Amino acid sequence: MEAAIANIQFDNIEGDIHVYSSFDAGPDVIGFGLDTLAEAISRVREDNHFEIESVFEDMQAKSLPGCQITFEIDEVGQQRGVLDLKVVVDGHQFDLGSYFVFAEGNGMTGLRSNAAIREKRALSAFDGVDCPS
Repeated sequence: MEAAIANIQFDNIEGDIHVYSSFDAGPDVIGFGLDTLAEAISRVREDNHFEIESVFEDMQAKSLPGCQITFEIDEVGQQRGVLDLKVVVDGHQFDLGSYFVFAEGNGMTGLRSNAAIREKRALSAFDGVDCPS
C-alpha cells in the first residue's frame, strides 16, 4: 500500500494564521484559524494531532508576519508524526525534518533567534568591505 501524504502549510499573514492543506485522499482545506485547523486535522490519524496542533499553537503565539511553516503528514498512518518540516523566518529557511527538532530548538522563538544571528553575521561579514554600487 502506497502512503497518502497530506501537505500542510501555515502562513502568518498580518498576524492571522492561514492554513492550507492538500490531501491525496480528498479535497483541500483552506482558510484561517482554529476552525480550518480542526477541519484539516480531522482528515488525518488522531496520533498525529498533537504535533500538528503544537506547531500551529507555537506559530500562532510566537511568529511574526511573513513566517511560513510547511510539513507533510502520512494520511493513512504508515509513518507517524510531522514529516519534512520546513520553516521560513525573516527570509531564512530552516529544514528541520521533524517536530522534535522544532520543539527541542525552542520552536519559533529559537528560529527567530537563529535568523537574527544569521543576519548579524551576514552584516558583520560586510564590515570594512566596500560594496559595489
